[in-house]
Amino acid sequence: MSMNRLLSLFAVVLFFIGGTDLLAQNPTADLEALVSRIDAKRRAGKFTEMELAREVNEFSDLLNKYRGQKSNEVAMILFVKATLYLQAFNDLEMGVNLLEQVKAEFPRTDVALMANDLIRQIREGPPKKDAPNASRDGPGG
Repeated sequence: MSMNRLLSLFAVVLFFIGGTDLLAQNPTADLEALVSRIDAKRRAGKFTEMELAREVNEFSDLLNKYRGQKSNEVAMILFVKATLYLQAFNDLEMGVNLLEQVKAEFPRTDVALMANDLIRQIREGPPKKDAPNASRDGPGG
């Protein structure tokens, strides 16, 4: 039996016995590869939602691939998608909706806490700046 045929058979056996995690299922590596592709497009001047439509869909593909896993690594996929909408597309509504989804789908993760903090910061708005020289000027100053 050839080595390729043996490896193929091994992959099929692992799939049927539930050992697919051994076959390069790594949410962090998949996310890093996706972010690299997005960054390459950004460097080429392609950074609109339409220009990144395929990559945006890949976030959903990755979430489907790791469905059932409630880890920080999988939650980060959705978190990064949310930050893409917030920062690159300036779509506050979609970004916050995705952050809320992080909290709902991955409630016991550190990423859910980060999402909650980011939502709070967005809702509070930027820090209020004091009037210039207000702290130095006293009464009659």
